[in-house]
Amino acid sequence: MNKTAVVSSLLILIAVIVLIAHLSTTGLEFSRYNQEWNGTSKFFTMLEEVEARDLSSYSELNDEDNSLLLIISPQGPFTGEEAASIREFLGRGNTVFIADETREANPVLAWLGSDARVVPANISSVETGYADPRTVIAYPRGNDPLLANVPMVTLNRASAVSGGTPLLATTLFSWDDRDGDGKMSEDEPLSSFPVLAVESVSGGTLYVLADPSIFINGMVDTSGRDNGALIGNLLSGNRTVLVEQSHSRTAGADRVLSLALLAKDSMGIKIAALIVSVSIVLAAFFGRWTEEERWKHG
Repeated sequence: MNKTAVVSSLLILIAVIVLIAHLSTTGLEFSRYNQEWNGTSKFFTMLEEVEARDLSSYSELNDEDNSLLLIISPQGPFTGEEAASIREFLGRGNTVFIADETREANPVLAWLGSDARVVPANISSVETGYADPRTVIAYPRGNDPLLANVPMVTLNRASAVSGGTPLLATTLFSWDDRDGDGKMSEDEPLSSFPVLAVESVSGGTLYVLADPSIFINGMVDTSGRDNGALIGNLLSGNRTVLVEQSHSRTAGADRVLSLALLAKDSMGIKIAALIVSVSIVLAAFFGRWTEEERWKHG
């Protein structure tokens, strides 16, 4: 292999690596591969730090004890078998944390025998973290380890939670902005809205939060708003953390990204990179050997 071939192989390898890295991103909301403000890449970095595991099949819950299951922004129907696996998981004293601003989680909550439900709404408030009235501030309303050293939490377009024991709620200066004009109307009275509730289900602990947005990059650690403290409490403790990836929008990947991830994880490209690397080393070695032989023989 001559020097031109070596350089060409090296450039091709670098180009492939750069292309895969570039394609391994997306703009999908809540996606773990989205590094923009509405993605969850920062949160998944936190999950890596606590050695969290992806849950792609609910059969993996069968032998789990002292564990936490995170279901963030669920979409699509859960099967009866999946709900039964979650219920059995709770029955062994484990913890499930569901964050949903739609009513996608309600069917599985019903399957679990929970009284908690997500009530879709456009909660707005006078007390906000930013200029937008939908970035409401919620305050602790109960005594729970999840709220340790958490004086407040900033939400983003939150819904409400009914049932269970309320742990976080907005102030009385809040309303459901049904017409979306950012102002309180006569048919939108002021009220306090529960946004996080806890419930004992089958011997385990179930949390329901009506705003998965606290996990996005723009909200995961808002300065002085203690979202990071809440998430830190959630992930603390010597227990296994499992992240649902078969129904969660955090697993979202568009077609181009899916192909890039496949290429990134495929054995073929790893073998190709190894072959190119070995070829470069061998070419460099034999090139030097050839030069030495020429020098010896004049």
